[in-house]
Amino acid sequence: ALAPDESYLLVCEYGNHRISKVTIPGAVSSVLAGGGGAGTVNGYFDVTGTSALFYYPRGITIDPTGTYAYVADSSNNRIRRITIETTLVTTFAGSGSSGYTDGTGTNAVFYTPYDVVYSKHSATEYLYVADRSSHKIRRIEVSTQVVTTVAGSGSFGFGDVDNAIGSYLYYPSGIDVSADGQYVIISDEYNNRVRLLNLATSKLSTLVGNAMEQHLDGKGTNAYLDEINHVRVSPNGNFVYCAEYGSHYIRKIDLCTGASSSSSSSSSVSSSSSSSSHSSSSSSSVSSSSSSSSSSSMCLLEQSAEPRNSVKSLVGKGSASNDLGVGTNAGFYYPRGIAVTRDSGTLYVSQYGSGSSYGYIRK
Repeated sequence: ALAPDESYLLVCEYGNHRISKVTIPGAVSSVLAGGGGAGTVNGYFDVTGTSALFYYPRGITIDPTGTYAYVADSSNNRIRRITIETTLVTTFAGSGSSGYTDGTGTNAVFYTPYDVVYSKHSATEYLYVADRSSHKIRRIEVSTQVVTTVAGSGSFGFGDVDNAIGSYLYYPSGIDVSADGQYVIISDEYNNRVRLLNLATSKLSTLVGNAMEQHLDGKGTNAYLDEINHVRVSPNGNFVYCAEYGSHYIRKIDLCTGASSSSSSSSSVSSSSSSSSHSSSSSSSVSSSSSSSSSSSMCLLEQSAEPRNSVKSLVGKGSASNDLGVGTNAGFYYPRGIAVTRDSGTLYVSQYGSGSSYGYIRK
């Protein structure tokens, strides 16, 4: 998650069961919370700082004031909250049991929550959660901690329908919300699609992708995706950036014109932090709705008979590597998370850690 003032990133160190803070600039890394004091202990314990315990934290978001970070603590089946200044960790929602029961706070039940994103709509603050193993999208009203389901029947599968609660998802792993709070963008990982939920109408549709688990640029459902693990909407509302875990690419969806996006030859990749401090890292940016410079609405074209949402390979060479470079000369190793700066000019990408070679934050 990128801080509102863009002075630091918060990173879920999935394999180390902790949350780290990386300064910008400088890339100085320190542990904010978790690890049980010993550094890599998993479990469940609400307390301050490194004495707290997480169990495979996967997604993180920061509220626009920079006061709180919310963590999708996947194997604890809970949403945790960190008071950033004091590092106090508390449980915001989830009982710890596996399931998909709606309710308030710790009376609600999640099943492997993978991502969480903050959004504000009509003065009401929400958290949206990609509840992976329940095949649902959940919403938490921040002021009341009431958890409801906004998409997914609880069974896996695929279907674009007008009633999103009766629809099917297949291990949704990433989520973001448009700046106006009207649309939820979902990485429907095992369906190899990016889905679009219209909150005003409760309609769930396919933005891009089809059932083919391959890598091919194109428009709408003519594009092929390979396990999209994470999505982020650019703050200007023009693009969706996708971490394509299966093919080691960063993909870019043009929401406005359907024309091919800017050439990948202008996108250079560098490493901001090494795997020695970020084993199996995964990060997620603050949603575009919480950025003070976000556009008031999303430049969004819902799918029609003529596909209009164009998918382009922005960076990556299609094979697992840690090569630095420009565009498709750069390499990624199972990219998992994306954060986008307010001017939509810079992406920070976390990638999966393997041994001591590949757990980097890339820029």
